[in-house]
Amino acid sequence: MTEVEPDINALKISANAAAAQDDNTPANAGEVGSVEVWRIEDFEKVPLPPDECGQFFDGDSYVILYTYTKPPSTTKEYIIYFWQGNYSTQDEEGASALHATELDEKLGGTPVQVRVTQGKEPQHFRAIFHGCMVIHAGGKASGFKNVDAEDEEDTDGIALYHVYGTNSENTYGIHAEEKAASLTSRDCFCLAYGKTVYLWIGKGSNDAEEMAASKIAEILKKKLYCRKIEKVKEGKEPARFWKGLGGKGDYPKERHSQYELARPRLFHCSNFTGFLQVEEILDFAQSDLNDDDVMILDAGVALYLWIGAGANEQEKLKAVETAKEYVADAETKLTKKASIVTIQSGKEPACFTQYFAGWEDEFFERNKWVDPVAKMEEEAKAAAAEAKDDLPLEPTTAYAKAVFAEKDKAIDHDKPVINPEAYYDLTHGKDDGKPRKSYEIDYAALHEKKVSETEDLVDDGNGKIEVWRIEDFQKVPVPKETYGQFYDGDSYIVLYTYTEPNSTTEKYIIYFWQGNHSSQDEKGASAIFTAVADEELGGLPIQVRVTQGKEPRHFRKIFKGAMIIRYGGVASGFNNTDEVDTIDTDNVELYHVYGKSDDVTMGVYVEEKAASLTSRDCFVLLCKRRTTLWVGSGSTEGEVAAAAKIAAIVSNGKMVSKVREGKEPASFWKALGGKGEYAKGRQATFALEDPRLFKCSDAIGAFSISEITPFAQEDLDDDDVMMLDTGGNVFVWVGKGANQDEREKSMESAAKYIDASPHRKNKDKSIIVQCFSGEEPSVFTQFFPGWDPTLLEKTKFVDPYQKKLQAEKEAAAAAAAASWWWQ
Repeated sequence: MTEVEPDINALKISANAAAAQDDNTPANAGEVGSVEVWRIEDFEKVPLPPDECGQFFDGDSYVILYTYTKPPSTTKEYIIYFWQGNYSTQDEEGASALHATELDEKLGGTPVQVRVTQGKEPQHFRAIFHGCMVIHAGGKASGFKNVDAEDEEDTDGIALYHVYGTNSENTYGIHAEEKAASLTSRDCFCLAYGKTVYLWIGKGSNDAEEMAASKIAEILKKKLYCRKIEKVKEGKEPARFWKGLGGKGDYPKERHSQYELARPRLFHCSNFTGFLQVEEILDFAQSDLNDDDVMILDAGVALYLWIGAGANEQEKLKAVETAKEYVADAETKLTKKASIVTIQSGKEPACFTQYFAGWEDEFFERNKWVDPVAKMEEEAKAAAAEAKDDLPLEPTTAYAKAVFAEKDKAIDHDKPVINPEAYYDLTHGKDDGKPRKSYEIDYAALHEKKVSETEDLVDDGNGKIEVWRIEDFQKVPVPKETYGQFYDGDSYIVLYTYTEPNSTTEKYIIYFWQGNHSSQDEKGASAIFTAVADEELGGLPIQVRVTQGKEPRHFRKIFKGAMIIRYGGVASGFNNTDEVDTIDTDNVELYHVYGKSDDVTMGVYVEEKAASLTSRDCFVLLCKRRTTLWVGSGSTEGEVAAAAKIAAIVSNGKMVSKVREGKEPASFWKALGGKGEYAKGRQATFALEDPRLFKCSDAIGAFSISEITPFAQEDLDDDDVMMLDTGGNVFVWVGKGANQDEREKSMESAAKYIDASPHRKNKDKSIIVQCFSGEEPSVFTQFFPGWDPTLLEKTKFVDPYQKKLQAEKEAAAAAAAASWWWQ
């Protein structure tokens, strides 16, 4: 991949220009508005008293309704904010989003909804509280009954608040740890200790900041039942002030910068796509520090180079070069002697943390990603050790011996115990060489993984590739740079040339790939051109038909993890059809990435909505200006690395950012049409490499179970019952045409299949889920990449004679109606 240098010019916009950028809130100056606030308590929204509006707890979630008019108009307009604290529980966050939606519907669907996370509050959000916004520590407990959470609030009688802002539009106070190291000379702080609120004024703060901080001090005086406010200048602190902070200590005593920076600027440096890209993050918070990359913080006095724990060597080297170039550039106004301070993740000094409101030392450890497979193996080892320690003991005391003796009397030792195999022979006939009854199924054998012939790899996939697409009955060469990219509305021909070890004789495989929405003439043309190519090569090639979703391993391997199935395609070659060329035009695309290793990974276009996601995999969201790699909590590091390759291809040079499940920004959900439910599967009771699909049918006169591999959605036979083993659950999918006998025996078979499993430790915890054709839940459809809810209807068989007869009836009825009209 060509090395691309980061564009330093893109980083040189003035700080004032950066500050003036729109925060995406549809509100203007001059508006007249009112605020209502509700806190989420036990899944309900509880109204806050007017004098507490603007006061939040970091362990809670809130719903805020802002109603305003824009003079001279008297029409009411609305913005619904739902604010979520850093320590708010998932049920509270979900409830806040739900209540925001309900309120939106109640107001006729006219409000604008804005999700706000702690530390990322837009300027308009802070402005509606007129400088009275305060974030306290603590909150209400989770609404769920099976958790150990309790209501939390600071109860030691001491509270320190870091005050940010210079006026009534952007000022807010946030709870900080009560220690001297939390202070910084550049700002003001409020310390509530006993009956006094100390307003500490740093030497670097100005009069406007002091006035803004005074307003916060008045709020804290009332909230914390203090009697007075005492102003304290830095360097003139009374002994009681330091006592409240646990003693005097060091803190950042910052000198004035040689140039005035309206606010610090943070840049994200990553080579996720193969070359270093640098992007500025506006309205940043501690959560924006990506522990897998390098960040640059321009604080005016110095340039901080923050190294994430997962940053690679190339990122570190390139980021240092970029930082030096940034300092050297005259337009940044930084002196060439400005220091570049390198900081390691987890070892941040106070001079760095002061720029991140509400800094938490345990933040990265608390949000550290854990490999689910490694975690599951560790839990399995712990469970095995616990089981070993829990061996039955022989009774020792006289009382225990008496109890065991009574239990032993209750057992009928004279009752014959029939061997299971003998019992089966007694009821079904002995295994004397004659065929046993048709419904005898070897469930243990079903657990033996079978590999289809198409999965046998002929070579390592490093041969020569040529690709053509079918367009108007012709095969058109595909540009080499797009090899591996297919459209689901087209058909393709792929010629693979290779040589076997210790041989120079060329061999050939001709694959003809057919998309799910490819027209019949395109599919037919791909087969014809394949036959022609076979003849041209002397009949030597092997011909393999490949349908979308059933790509064999070798086919995927020859594209080296760069196989992508996109939406759309060229129209049919026939002139009498209504088809037109189709392609995604809304500038938003979502790709489901699956595959255990980077050489067989592929990405498939799916519908751009939250329901398409699944915790077990990675997804790539492609928007107009940026690309996001969404990492499901159940995906492994190998899958993430493979998904990064897909993201780099579809991003086409745009910045790729990695987002862990549960840490999505509001823009992510907005691109998907809003936050919604999706498959959050629990961890399997054992590690199943891939899901397995079985067909249960009595079509041949006897009930039988056979595995389908590899499988796709089109393998779900609507006339039969299918069994899907996902490791955690076994799904029994019932087709609309399945008979009663198939339905009953399939449920019984699922239970026997689980009992015969050599892998499942806790078989009683495995769940059998029955679902029906056309009503599949997302926990089922997640195992079929590119799921199409209308596929069965599209592929439904229609009797051509009945279709023609129906068309003639409709034509006759239309003619009769027209004749009546003219009469």
